[in-house]
Amino acid sequence: MKKLLTTITLCFCFNFPVLAEEAATSSVFDQTYQDAIEQNTAIAQHKLGIAYNEGQGVKQNYEQAKEWFEKAAKQGLVEAQYNLAMLYDYGHGVEQSFVNAARWYEKAAKQDYAPAQYKLGSMYYEGHGVKQNFSDAKKWFKKAAEHGEVNALYNLGLMSELGQGSKKNYRNAFEYYLQAANNNVVAAQFRLAFLYQNGKGTTQDLAQAAVWYEKAALQDFTNAQYNLAIMFANGSGVNQDLDQAKTWFEKAAGRGSAAAQYDLGMMYYEGNAIEKSDDKAKEYFKSACDKNMRQACEAYKKID
Repeated sequence: MKKLLTTITLCFCFNFPVLAEEAATSSVFDQTYQDAIEQNTAIAQHKLGIAYNEGQGVKQNYEQAKEWFEKAAKQGLVEAQYNLAMLYDYGHGVEQSFVNAARWYEKAAKQDYAPAQYKLGSMYYEGHGVKQNFSDAKKWFKKAAEHGEVNALYNLGLMSELGQGSKKNYRNAFEYYLQAANNNVVAAQFRLAFLYQNGKGTTQDLAQAAVWYEKAALQDFTNAQYNLAIMFANGSGVNQDLDQAKTWFEKAAGRGSAAAQYDLGMMYYEGNAIEKSDDKAKEYFKSACDKNMRQACEAYKKID
């Protein structure tokens, strides 16, 4: 068969965590509201803010959530400071303000609250609400990682690989990725596989590359699905298996990968491990061509 695309897809992805907070239930909302009013305690105010924020026991109301989070935040409750920052960050119940978000993240971060340290690191990385500063981003990511924020490990790996905040250091990147990958951070699994494949920061090990690509591919990471397909197609790190290659190309193609669509088109065009079909080949070539892939456009014209 004609050689499939050999350029392994890269992906530099930056992870951001999803907030998961305790929410009040309808059965305790009235008591929570009474406690917040009468006791004026930060904990009660924060619980009421969560109830409004999540719509538990009351109609969701971000404005009210902001009011109660702010009362608790001003009393120094770290969780309230973080949640108030999140409202400013995403513009829920308040005009979006990265400056105010960064200010409240920093208050919580200085109390060693790992999610806030992570978000503050992200603000410095992106230059949102603060001047972009990779050194400060790395500082806060390290603090977050020390407190168990596994996505911070991935971001530290990425910064080490790209040379952001310091010189490129593939060995450090490998170590950070390995820790994050072992904690099921899918983007870290992908980057770890890439380092194994190319012998950067570690001894080249194609078998380990395939193992980690598969872990990420099984979590629907498109680029990992494509790269794993290439490895099966070429017998790189695994026994050559065109059926497996086809399976993973199909998964990646279904998720919009132009490269996978092109390679599937080639398999149908040539009839390799699949029944030859010019119609199917054209379909996949057209999909990849629509994504401005030159090779796919040329292949489509040849059989159109």
